[in-house]
Amino acid sequence: MSARPPAAPLPTGNGKRRGFALVVVLWMLIILSTTALTLSTELRVETRAAVNAQELARAGALADAGVYRGIAALLDTSLNPDERWTPDGRVYEETFDDQVLKISLQDENGKIDLNAADPLLLRQLLLARDMESQAADRLVDHILDWKDEDDLRRLNGGEAPDYEAEGLAVLPANRPFLAVDELRTVAGMTEPLFRALAPALTVYSGKPGVNPQTAPRLALMSLPGADPAEVDAILQARSASADVLGVAVPTLGGDAVTGELGPVYTVRCQVEMPSGLVFAREAVVWVASAAVRPYWILDWRRGAVATDDDQESSADSSSGKVN
Repeated sequence: MSARPPAAPLPTGNGKRRGFALVVVLWMLIILSTTALTLSTELRVETRAAVNAQELARAGALADAGVYRGIAALLDTSLNPDERWTPDGRVYEETFDDQVLKISLQDENGKIDLNAADPLLLRQLLLARDMESQAADRLVDHILDWKDEDDLRRLNGGEAPDYEAEGLAVLPANRPFLAVDELRTVAGMTEPLFRALAPALTVYSGKPGVNPQTAPRLALMSLPGADPAEVDAILQARSASADVLGVAVPTLGGDAVTGELGPVYTVRCQVEMPSGLVFAREAVVWVASAAVRPYWILDWRRGAVATDDDQESSADSSSGKVN
């Protein structure tokens, strides 16, 4: 009689427990790995943010230094006329702390004053930006209604009820513009149009006309009788001369021209960091005649970043290098 094979041992449950423990360990490893990856990513993001903040602070400090360098150039009367910086928006380059600072001075008399300019000059400014005639009439009337003291609506303008009907948050101030930025709140003004007009506008000259010897190109194109060829000739003559007041503009502008220079200037510095970060600082400076305090800062702001095309168009590619 053959022997019977031994019976298989009954399962004890140890194998199941070992399999379950392995699954738990794998899940714990997955959770720990995910946590470590998340912490590593957050650390890299925080480190990058700290580096960016540090670079932004350094760029701001460099731009501030460039503005003060520009103010010093405004105040330095000891230089010969051909060595002085010209306040017509041309860009001067100076190296500081191994970074190139692009510094410019702009006489505010070269811009169109929002409060003092003749409405026809404001209209010409808009037409110079290729705005249609009817649209220009509407926007000029809105500008005039925004700053006049009464609540009488011009033909194409708007007063507080019109702004409320359009759902606009800011109503007409019924006072002169305190800053060019307030033009953003005028009905009909768009942000792209504002950015295009702002370099040609001021609230600091207090004059009905502009100084063509220091005016940016858009302001020149707004003068009565201006044409591109004549404007380009003026810009070319200015770029070749340190004495901009000696540049002849015999027929341009008529009554819309003033020959005065200063005392208010915009000083601008733009710096580009090795990473590609670009920072700009602008200060509006009143150069005083008193020796106790030679200048006052009327406005201090972060400027819009200018492209090379913007700089070339404002100064006709003229620049100076300071070693």
